[in-house]
Amino acid sequence: MVNYCCITDCQTRRLSNVKCSLFKFPKCDYLRNEWIQIVNKINGKLTKPTFVCEKHFDPENVIRSYSLEDLINKNEVDYVPRRKKPRLRENTIPSIFKNINENKTDEPSYSQYRSGPLSLLQDLIREEVLEAGQDILSPQTPDSLCEKELIWSEENSCTTQSEHIDKTLLESEFTYQNKLIDSLLSLQLYLEYINLPSGWNLFSDKTGLSFYFLKHGITSGIKLEIEKQIVFTHDSKINYYVNNKLLEKQNDDLFNLAYAFQTQDLERTLSIFSSKCVCVGGPSKIDYPGITDKYGEIDSNNIWYHSYCPKIVEPNKERCNFCTNLVYRFSAHKLDQNGK
Repeated sequence: MVNYCCITDCQTRRLSNVKCSLFKFPKCDYLRNEWIQIVNKINGKLTKPTFVCEKHFDPENVIRSYSLEDLINKNEVDYVPRRKKPRLRENTIPSIFKNINENKTDEPSYSQYRSGPLSLLQDLIREEVLEAGQDILSPQTPDSLCEKELIWSEENSCTTQSEHIDKTLLESEFTYQNKLIDSLLSLQLYLEYINLPSGWNLFSDKTGLSFYFLKHGITSGIKLEIEKQIVFTHDSKINYYVNNKLLEKQNDDLFNLAYAFQTQDLERTLSIFSSKCVCVGGPSKIDYPGITDKYGEIDSNNIWYHSYCPKIVEPNKERCNFCTNLVYRFSAHKLDQNGK
């Protein structure tokens, strides 16, 4: 399998004679998500995090030689051994996205202004204002292979109308809130950016994370019960439960969520799940003492459910067809008992 740079407009994807090093996305969750957000923004779409080539990094951040100590040990001052696999300096992020044949040294890169005291939100706002004046700061040329370059020039300050600046600030805030999730750790990292539907809560630890909806059960005493929950496990599984029963995934919008997704996608899934109607089950064990059915299962509230119950029913419907049939059979058994 041939590996290539995941930047869509990178020249190394088009020219087979261009040789360069590829760097995997970092394992550190925070830095990895920084890379993901930058790549998605440059490509204008969600992109699978695979590799970024050396053309998109400041050459000063690509280490190709051994340390000075290694050279002294070699006792050969003029000899500079080359690394078989170049590596990046710590906390390096991709920062060059224009024509990668042009080596600009008079303009600060994306990584340079992000290393200052500004917050992440402020950086994103600067980024959006920059793009609004991109025609002034950095006109595009036909031969430009990577059309977007994240730069900030104090000399060429762009003058935009106040209405556009307000819109830019709002869009930047939205971009900041809508985070990309590609693992359980990144989900736990961005919990504060997720708006839960009314009635939903969450619980998280090192083994997994659950979003759950509580209700009061009144069949066997009033108590809190978990009616619905979505569980994200450490092995990248996403499971759905109703009344502690695992739902089988079907061709439904509810089950479209899969890594990598954005926080907005998760909020949409929670809203869909919240709107789903839950089957109330069949007869109560209390009303039909001594009666059983080979297709019946009793829950913690002593309610019989059909073993084929889908748990989710159509709107304005109280119970599924299987549990409705179970009610009829229990009623028939009770009539037989009373007739004897």
